Amino acid sequence: MWLLRVGVAITSLLVLLVSGAPNSDVHIVRNPFDRIPARFMYFEDSSIILSFDEVTGEVLRSTDDGKNWSPVEDVKGNAYDIGLHPFDKKKAVIFGTKKTHWATGDCGKSWKTFEIPIATTISPDLLFHASNPGYVIFTAKACEADVLSGLICKEQTFYTKDWFKSNPQKLRDGTHGCLFAQGTKHFKEASESTILCVVNGKDNFREHRQLLISEDFFASEREPKLDGYNVIEGLVAVAAAQKFIVAAVRTEGTDKLALFVTDDTKTWHRVEFPHSHGGIRQDAYTLLESTPYSIQIDVLSGNNLEDTNRIAEGLVDFEQIEGIEGIVLANIIKNIQDLKDNPLTSKKLQSQVRARELITTPDSTSAKFVLIGVDKDKKAQIFALDFTDVFERKCHKEDFEKWYARYEDEAPDCLMGHKQFYRRRKQDVKCLVDDLYNEPEDQKEDCNCLDHDFECDFNFVSSTDGKCELAPGAKLSIPADACKHPGDTYDGLSGYRKIPGNSCKGGIEDEKLKTVRRECKEANSLPSSGDIISHQTQFKAKIPTNYFYLENAKLSTDPDETIIMQTSHQEIWISHDHGMKWQVPKGLEGVHVVNVYPHTSNYNHIYLTTATTDLWFSQDRGRTFEKRKAPSLPYMAHFNNMPHIPVLEFHPENDKWLIWAGQKDCDSPATCHAIAYYTKDYETGWKAIKSHVGKCKWIRGQKQLVYSQKLIFCEIIENNSGHVTIQLVSTENFFEDEQVHFKNIKGFAKMEEFIIVASVNEDDGYLKAFASVDGKTFAHAQFPHDFNVPHETAYTVLDSVTHAIFLHVTVNEREGFEYGSLLKSNSNGTNYVLSLDAVNRNKRGLVDFEKMQSIEGVILANQVVNWKAAANGDQKQLRTMISYNDGGEWNYKSGMSI
Repeated sequence: MWLLRVGVAITSLLVLLVSGAPNSDVHIVRNPFDRIPARFMYFEDSSIILSFDEVTGEVLRSTDDGKNWSPVEDVKGNAYDIGLHPFDKKKAVIFGTKKTHWATGDCGKSWKTFEIPIATTISPDLLFHASNPGYVIFTAKACEADVLSGLICKEQTFYTKDWFKSNPQKLRDGTHGCLFAQGTKHFKEASESTILCVVNGKDNFREHRQLLISEDFFASEREPKLDGYNVIEGLVAVAAAQKFIVAAVRTEGTDKLALFVTDDTKTWHRVEFPHSHGGIRQDAYTLLESTPYSIQIDVLSGNNLEDTNRIAEGLVDFEQIEGIEGIVLANIIKNIQDLKDNPLTSKKLQSQVRARELITTPDSTSAKFVLIGVDKDKKAQIFALDFTDVFERKCHKEDFEKWYARYEDEAPDCLMGHKQFYRRRKQDVKCLVDDLYNEPEDQKEDCNCLDHDFECDFNFVSSTDGKCELAPGAKLSIPADACKHPGDTYDGLSGYRKIPGNSCKGGIEDEKLKTVRRECKEANSLPSSGDIISHQTQFKAKIPTNYFYLENAKLSTDPDETIIMQTSHQEIWISHDHGMKWQVPKGLEGVHVVNVYPHTSNYNHIYLTTATTDLWFSQDRGRTFEKRKAPSLPYMAHFNNMPHIPVLEFHPENDKWLIWAGQKDCDSPATCHAIAYYTKDYETGWKAIKSHVGKCKWIRGQKQLVYSQKLIFCEIIENNSGHVTIQLVSTENFFEDEQVHFKNIKGFAKMEEFIIVASVNEDDGYLKAFASVDGKTFAHAQFPHDFNVPHETAYTVLDSVTHAIFLHVTVNEREGFEYGSLLKSNSNGTNYVLSLDAVNRNKRGLVDFEKMQSIEGVILANQVVNWKAAANGDQKQLRTMISYNDGGEWNYKSGMSI
């Protein structure tokens, strides 16, 4: 949330100094400061202020509303930041630059030192307890700057139950954000010691982060089933909003977030966004200041209030008016204009000051203010302004009137279902309220329900005539016992709901909320007729040359089953209903597509390459396509013995980071070679990074121990008088410099946890395998005794998702009779044992090996039964083997012989 600063208040105050009040009645004390304070905070219901100078590390304290200042002696220039306790008016913390910090429980009169075993380099996070102010979670972060990767931070979380009277204790390792369930005044449905933390899962990587809950400071812990059925990985953050706690999850294959909400930490519900919105992206939403009965979320390109202003950090111009329900201030972007602060002068100030900020007590009941400004010499000036003596008397009961929060046609109007009013001073009365630290209390009168007490329900939108209608393309949920037959109707939603927190009664409430008879065709799923449905589509081309099923992210709400098909005529056809209906996407009519590249880390993105520099891409699962220019013609193996190189390589985390393999000098096989380009956003252009390349890959796997997002591995092809060798090189700065790892390789592969390299031993010509888990250090793979692999023999690196590598090493390469040995590595990919002998493969190196999805440890493989005879030319006889312990033991699967 971004605080809306109302500059007119400063202007009005200074005008009052000049024209409205006698100079003798306004008391002003000026204190010059070296610079504008980085922090300037009032203790609530007091005249005590803390001021923090981030340059000198000093903390100053005033006990008389800014008239006089003295340093906090305990700190002595070692402060890094300061913070107030939001639920205890007398508590505050000064964060130190190292391991020492200070806490006060008496508005800064005295300070208690406490130690944290990690030196913080950025401001720590404090998470407070609303009902027990002695409970605090302290998250310390020690960060180191990295030129390539930005900040690399180590986080540790501690807790105190006695407001730092003793040194805090470690809460848990591997945290990425924690909070108390009772971190807001309105959350009551959890025990006092309930804590929620986002923590590392089975490793340090983001897609495995979990949400854990503990009632005993993590002596024990539980993992909630956010969707009601399963525990979910990929936690991004957890945050509190009044009586709700919200968890944000991003699963693999999407940049969209799923939000889950709870009001008791036990039962969770998925947050449903309007059909027209299409989901929210990570770093594209902000949880705003909310009410006790609803959550406010600012979504980039949202549609509750369009074009709300935000800055790059996600802070939004949004402010609830305290004490007046239903009124919110927000800035929307109307146009771009320069806002200038005009210098204002006052005879009383006796100098020209550019006002920066006007501050008073948090409840605004004081007649004393502090004005922070900068003079013409760019020096900070702090003015203590006292208006106590401006008025001659204190206000009495008869000086107040009943003031309603909302008027319509000069009569009190209803807001949120009731008339809300305060007792305020009459406008023409000149007296001082002088009720220090006692905030006015509102009173309410309930109203009959009218149209403005209702809003459009979920998946309904307001039409031009103001009625709520079903959003285009939206589908409704149906009762369990409804829609049993085609053509049925059911009692459905009216399209309206009472605004959360609205207290109106009677009136048109029953009329607005009564059910409406709806047709079942508007529902999410139509009743089945019981018949098998088939649909035939005719294509001009004889055969499909490629087809791809697009995966859906685990928590995706998109029900489509998208298939992309490329025909022998180089046409692209797409179906979104599992092949029932097919169409050529708009714009691709007559376009000859050479290759289809589904994005490997964002399942909604598709790229199409042509024989020209036209690059087509879709970000919505093929529903629409856009055309961009590639940096060069795509690389294609024009001549025999030229390597086959994928044209596009996708970054596993940043879905707009691409590597393009282009061709150069391909008029002749002697000069034709590939050149690699990269982009971080294809709309802003491409840059060449290396020529004479083979395969290039980003090495930033979700499970690899690599810090730099810019790490790239490339094969570099060298041709010395007809002797071709392939080097393996890496770079972390787009080849401003590079490191050669191997001078002669057959190839390399990137698996989820490993990088595998097949290197040629210069002494004996045998192939040697090497493995790395960090992209920097490679360990030699030790094969079983007497297991030598000739130079010409092929490796096939198989699926690796269970902390081990499966490697198929070809034993017989005779075309049509290929088979080999299946080896399995240890956890770091260096030592191998024989898992299964005589495993079948084809001439392209594809191995009959399949791991069962979502069933860890179960593998199927085809074994050549007559391997000795097959080596001499007999037809291969296969049988299917199955392992239930990840290749440790194999059994014949009866009934599956081939």
